Amino acid sequence: KARINPMTGERPVLTVTPDFRNTHSITAFTSLTNPLPTWYRIHEGNNNAEQFSNDIEMALACGFLKAEDVLVLDNASTTDNCVLEDWLWNKHGVFLLYLPARSPEWNPVELVWNVLVQRLRTLPMSDLKRRYTKNACAYAAADILDEITQEEVWSFYDKCYEYHDL
Repeated sequence: KARINPMTGERPVLTVTPDFRNTHSITAFTSLTNPLPTWYRIHEGNNNAEQFSNDIEMALACGFLKAEDVLVLDNASTTDNCVLEDWLWNKHGVFLLYLPARSPEWNPVELVWNVLVQRLRTLPMSDLKRRYTKNACAYAAADILDEITQEEVWSFYDKCYEYHDL
C-alpha cells in the first residue's frame, strides 16, 4: 500500500507489486574505471551471506572487480566481514572498505537505488506487464540499471564525497 503524499494528498501509482521485495533481490556494484558503470544481478529470494559471496565471485569472474579495486560496503548482515575481507585481499587484491553504520549518504550504490526507484515510478505497470508478462518489475529494473551511465556514476561518487566533506 502506497503512502499518501502529505503535501499533495495524492497516492502515487504503484509500479511494483507489494510482494516484489519478498520475491526478488538485487546485488549491485558501481565502478569509476570499468567501461560498464554498474554490475548487478537480480534473483529470486532474499540476499544472504552465501548469495552475496556468489555475486562477488561472479563480479570477479567477469572482470568487473579486479586487483587494486576498492569495494565499498555498508555493514549489512549479508556479509561475513572477516572471511570476505581476507579472501578478497589475499586471493584477488581487492580492498574492502566498510562504511560506518547508518551512513547511506556515503554509499554511491544507494544513489543507484534512488535512480532505480525514481525511474520505476515513471513506468506504467500495465505496460510493463504486457511487455514482460512475468516478473515485469525485475525486467524493468534490469533495463533501468543497464541505462545508468558512467557520468551518472561519477555524479553519485561526487555526491557522496560532498556529504563526507561536510
